[in-house]
Amino acid sequence: MIALIAALALTTDADVKIRVIYGSNKSTALDSKLNDLFGLLKNIYYTSYELKETTDLKLPIDGAAVKHDLPAGKHLLVAAKSHSQKKIQIDLEIPELKFKAKAQLQAGATLVVGGPKFEGGVLLFALTATQVQLPGSKPASQ
Repeated sequence: MIALIAALALTTDADVKIRVIYGSNKSTALDSKLNDLFGLLKNIYYTSYELKETTDLKLPIDGAAVKHDLPAGKHLLVAAKSHSQKKIQIDLEIPELKFKAKAQLQAGATLVVGGPKFEGGVLLFALTATQVQLPGSKPASQ
């Protein structure tokens, strides 16, 4: 029983919102659902951005990957690991495309990661850590 209580006390996770964005140079349109990301997107090479989907994932901070289906039948594997007292490392992988990326986030932060080519443009991933619970800490949230 004591071991179970100790294991639960060490349970850590992160709530991460992932927005899959299609970036291209086909127009100059910005999907209104992405207005909050304008400051991040305006410095990226593309002129048009369309939100393809949004998903909220609860990720264990033990490196175990969570699978998420992407447009065009691909699969995104997302894993979180503790990086420091305030940050987590997010690992992204699309095995079918041999795509891998790493990002570091703290609660409330958003980072846009460039992804694979898609329909004449590219997929981008906007990652927001909405809540992070690291070992020995109180939950930090946005």
